[in-house]
Parts: sequence; structure tokens; C-alpha cells
Amino acid sequence: MANKTNCTINGKDYYRIRRKVGKKINSKGVWVDDYKLFYGKNKSEAEAKFAAFMDNLNKGITNKPLHFGQMMDTFITEVFLKDSPYSDSTKTRYVNAYNNNLRESSLAGLALSNIKSIDLQAAYNALTCGASTVRSLHNLVTHFYRYLENENICRDITKNIVLPKVEKTKGNAVSDGNVETWTAEEVKTILTGSEGHRLHLLFVLAINTGCRIGELLALRYDDIENGVLRVNKQVVISDEFIDGRKSGQKIQINPTKTKSSIRSIPLSNAVLTAVEKHAAWQQVEMLRNGYRTNHLFTTQTGNLYDKHSLRTACNRLYKRLGVPCRSFHVYRHTFGTTLAKNGVPIQTVAALMGHADINVTREYYINIDTDDKTAAISKLVFNP
Repeated sequence: MANKTNCTINGKDYYRIRRKVGKKINSKGVWVDDYKLFYGKNKSEAEAKFAAFMDNLNKGITNKPLHFGQMMDTFITEVFLKDSPYSDSTKTRYVNAYNNNLRESSLAGLALSNIKSIDLQAAYNALTCGASTVRSLHNLVTHFYRYLENENICRDITKNIVLPKVEKTKGNAVSDGNVETWTAEEVKTILTGSEGHRLHLLFVLAINTGCRIGELLALRYDDIENGVLRVNKQVVISDEFIDGRKSGQKIQINPTKTKSSIRSIPLSNAVLTAVEKHAAWQQVEMLRNGYRTNHLFTTQTGNLYDKHSLRTACNRLYKRLGVPCRSFHVYRHTFGTTLAKNGVPIQTVAALMGHADINVTREYYINIDTDDKTAAISKLVFNP
């Protein structure tokens, strides 16, 4: 029986198939699907050649150089996102740091065998992102090279890297130790002006507990018992990736940021009254809109809030009330600095805020303003 063919080359008949064999970098420096043609005297032979090629490729038996970007994409998708012990939010932060700063750099197009420590150092030195992003990127690259060394693909060149120093420019981390906070008048304006708004209790709890926004959005009514709020979880928005590229997002509830973030916070009678009023209002909305939930804060359909959409809603309210549009984290700053200014011991402030390191509380959340500093200096007995 004659073999079935579908092409003729130099007078000979072949069966040709086109199969995806991996990824490659195109002329624009972007990783795209890589296809290869396989030929045989029939389809079975062509498929066998494709299978043999992929088997050798998986075993590392190939003459084709392995490029940094191609291997990093594979590592992210097949190893880091699937098997690393990090939380989804940490994985997202690391991968985004790479995608936004190194993925389309000239380094990504270099063969791994040609990259030296000095090349990676030069790529780091050229970064314009913040210090935390540099650390996230370096952590991912370090895991990547350790994996490559364990697989005998190349040696780990990250051991000689020195992270470039990046000066802090973030507005709420000023060099003199001050942080951005709400004034007492602004807090009063927000709490009074948000009466009747579905986010009113969110503002009340934020300023009275210092909880992170993710911790507040994860709260359930059974987290409040005998006048005490138990914090043990958080809402996390994490990115989903395909071939190292962001493909979407998911909202889920995860454990708190650290073990020290698990804490109990006493609530005042005024706050407990606000919780009761919110619960009564929410019962009416659930009946009207046909949803059931035990979470304090949800959308009108009972879904968890997207923190990004929530920011838009907050800013809309702030503009209406005539107060600055500030990050939700400013409530946390205000809570910590207010406690400190009222003489609460630093250890207690750290415990209420869920800080693992008391130095974090001391450095970022104790705000001594200019008037306080001036008053302190005036008390020195050796002033001229």
C-alpha cells in the first residue's frame, strides 16, 4: 500500500507536519510560539520524528541555545507558580516585577551560556523602579538561577550581585520619619459625611483598628465576639499567568500576612453600635437583592470587593466631602501615630497593628510633627 504524502521536495514525496516545539524571541524582543516542520515518508514517521525531537529537547539534548527570557517564562509557568511555597500575592509581586522591568530587556534575548554576573549586574543598575521592586525581581531571579544550577543547565551567577541602592521617594515614607496621616478634622469629615453610605463602617473600623484593607474586607460577623475583633485572614487579589504573561485576576481569602498579623483588637461601644447598624442595613439589602453572606463588606450582589474598584469608590466620596484622595493605608498610619502620641507603649502599638518587628512600628508609624519637635527642643536646659 502506497504511503500517503502531502508535499514534494526535490522530486521526492514526503508527509509534512507543523508542530509547536516551544517559544522563541522575535525581532521585537517578544517571546512567541516556536513552530518546526517535520518530514517523513508517511504521517507516522513524521510524528515519530517530532516525538523524538521533543524527547531530546526535554532531556536537554539540543544544539539550540537556551535564552534567558525563554527559560524564565518556562520556569515561572511550570515551576515557580506551581510549586513555590510563597503566597499568591507574593508570586504575583515577583512575576510582575520581572515582566515590568526585565522581560523585554536586552538581557532576556541573550543565551544563558553567554550571560555573566557583570551582565546581570548591569541590568540591575539600569533599573528605575523602587527598592522593593528590585528586591522582588532579585528574589525571583535568584530562585531561577538556583533551579538552573540544580538542573545542571548553568551555574548560579546571582551570588556576586550587589543590589543597587534606591532612594525612597514614596510620599508616606519621608526621610525625617514622618508618615502621611489624616488630621482629626478630616477624620470627622469622613465619618460624618459617610453616614448612610455602604462604606461607612469600613471607615469606622479602619480608623479604630488600624487593620489593613485586605484584613477588613475579609471580616465576617463571627470574627467579632464579646466586643473583640479577631483578625486572622485577608482578601488577596492575585494575577493569573499563562507563559509568564498576566492573563487575568482572581479574588480570594488567604491567611494573614504573617503569624504576628493574627491578633485580637478590642472595639469600643461606639464601634460595636456601628457594626449593629451596618448588620441591620445589610439584612435589608440581602433580602432586596437576593444574596446571602456572613461578610461585613460585599458588593450589592454579595461578592467580595475588588480593592481597586473600592479605591475608586473611596476617592469619589473624598472628592464630594472635600478631603484629599489618600491611600486607604493612611487610616492605618493615623491609627498607629495617634496611639503613640497618646502615650501608648510602642510594644502595645506593634501588637495592635500586627507588626512582626517592633522597629517597623518605630520607624514608620510614630509620627512626631514639627510642633512636637519644637516643643521638645524648647525644654532643653542648655539652650543659649
